[in-house]
Amino acid sequence: MSKVQIYDESPQRVLAAVEPNRSKVLIPYDGSTSGETAIDDLKRAGLPQNFEALIAVTEVWLPSSPYEITRAVTARRLKLLTSGLSSFAPAMRDCEEQRVLSREAEDRIRSLFPSANVTTEAMQESASVISDVVQKAKSYGAELIVLGAQLSPSPDITDYAGPSLSVARAAHCSVRIARPSQRVVHSPIRIVIGLDETHSMEGIIDAVSNRLWPIGTNIDVVIIDEPGPRDPVRESQRIRTVEELLSKLRARGSNVSVALKYGELQELLLEHAKDISADCIFIEADIRAHGPGTSRELSNVAQSVVLGAPCSVEIVRPFYFIG
Repeated sequence: MSKVQIYDESPQRVLAAVEPNRSKVLIPYDGSTSGETAIDDLKRAGLPQNFEALIAVTEVWLPSSPYEITRAVTARRLKLLTSGLSSFAPAMRDCEEQRVLSREAEDRIRSLFPSANVTTEAMQESASVISDVVQKAKSYGAELIVLGAQLSPSPDITDYAGPSLSVARAAHCSVRIARPSQRVVHSPIRIVIGLDETHSMEGIIDAVSNRLWPIGTNIDVVIIDEPGPRDPVRESQRIRTVEELLSKLRARGSNVSVALKYGELQELLLEHAKDISADCIFIEADIRAHGPGTSRELSNVAQSVVLGAPCSVEIVRPFYFIG
């Protein structure tokens, strides 16, 4: 008999669904605003209540400017001093900071997911936190890495998501780059799935379908093709194919729409996400990448979406396509 889980996102929104396989999520945490954003974003990521989380406490690395780094370091020390755990011994400060941050992150995740299996681990200082995070994800067997990034005033300014984007380039699994949201806590979740002509539609739709979304979640599937002569028969076939793949999402109570658009993929996706105030854009890592040997790489289009998105972006890799 299948195990049934009740997902309670709010008193008005209760979802009963067959519980999926337990997801393994790596959350690098440095105590910065970006690190806190990553944890806050989990409640709108469709994760099962009993997912496995490894919190990897690192040195400060996600902030993008010297000012933000200084502020994050100061905040870490203040948390330590007000925690009651500080021995005021300089030699013990780093170890004590990691203990405080580990407890803080674990408590926050448990408040959102009481049934989650949460463990913490302190990562030693290193010349490259990014490489360490990628290696930790591999050794842990993570299906998803969740990182935070602040909103950028322009897609041309890469520092706002630079460290997170570097992890997304090198990771073996899916990566969710979380951004701050002004959405009301219990408002319906809004998701955009970006598809292009050259890639399998089934994989990324499965990745979204395998999550537990509250009833009333709005999912917009946007198929984007390059400008050129239009073929109504081919268009209808593509939409029918996608509609068939969306049956699981509809059966679980999501409001799903499908649209076919022509133009520049990143521009249309970003515009659509902004228009509907999306919570997250889901795209394949190699979307609109051409040529052999690109399935593990992060395409230029995917990077542009990450840098310009007004919301969180989840970069899906085949490793996560688990039934």
